Amino acid sequence: MAPGRPVRRRLRIDRLIVAGLSLSASFVSLDYIEKRRAVLPPPGWTRAQGDPLAPEATQPNIMTSAWRIGPATTWQAEESAGQLYLRAESTDGLGLSLAGDVNQGIWIWLSDTLPARATLDGEPLACMGQVTPPDDTEPVELTAQQDGLLVRWGSTRMVCPDATAKAQRAALTPVIKTGRTKILLRSIGRDRSTDGVPLSPLWWMSGLMVGGMVGMLAFDWLILLAARIRPKPVLNEE
Repeated sequence: MAPGRPVRRRLRIDRLIVAGLSLSASFVSLDYIEKRRAVLPPPGWTRAQGDPLAPEATQPNIMTSAWRIGPATTWQAEESAGQLYLRAESTDGLGLSLAGDVNQGIWIWLSDTLPARATLDGEPLACMGQVTPPDDTEPVELTAQQDGLLVRWGSTRMVCPDATAKAQRAALTPVIKTGRTKILLRSIGRDRSTDGVPLSPLWWMSGLMVGGMVGMLAFDWLILLAARIRPKPVLNEE
C-alpha cells in the first residue's frame, strides 16, 4: 500500500492545479465574451447610427456588466411596440422615443441634473407634469396613450399630448439616441418584456462552476484513458 500513497497524493495536487487552471480559463473566456457583448445591441435592436465602442481592454467586467453605447449613437427596435423602458447610468443627453425617427413624433430628452424636456416633430412641447432625475439609478418608461405619451422616471411622471398619436399607434417603433457622451445601459425592454439583461453575479458564478467542472471531468477522462492504454507489465514465468 505504501507505494500507492505518493501516487494518490500527486493526483490530488494535480487535480487542484487543473481546477485552478479551469477556473482561470473560464474567467478569461467569460470576460472576453462579456466585453464584446457589451458593445453590441441586445436582441431585437439594431444600430441605426454611430460606431460601436471598442471592447474594454483594462479591468474585467465582473459584476459591472452593462451595454456601453458611444456618443451620437442611435439604437432602433426591429419591431413596433407601445412601451419602452430602460435603466441607464449617466443619462445626460439621452433621447427616447416611440416614433422611430428623430425628427418625428414625441421625443423625451433626459439630463443628469435638469428636468426632462419633450419635443414634438423637432419643436418644444409643453407637457403636463414633470420628470426629474432621481437620486438613484431608476428605470425610465415611455408608454403610448390614445392622445399622447406617458413618461415615468422613478416616482415622477408627465403626460405629453399629441393629436396624431392614435393614428400612428400601429407604427410605433422605440428608438434611443445618445448625446455627446457615452452611457452605460443596465437593462432595456419593450411591451413589459425584457430584451436582455447583462450578466448578473449569479451567471458569472454559474459560468465559473461549469468551466471548472468541465476541466475536472476532462482531466479525469484523460487519466482514465491513460490508464487503459498503458502497456501492462509482462510477467516472466519460469
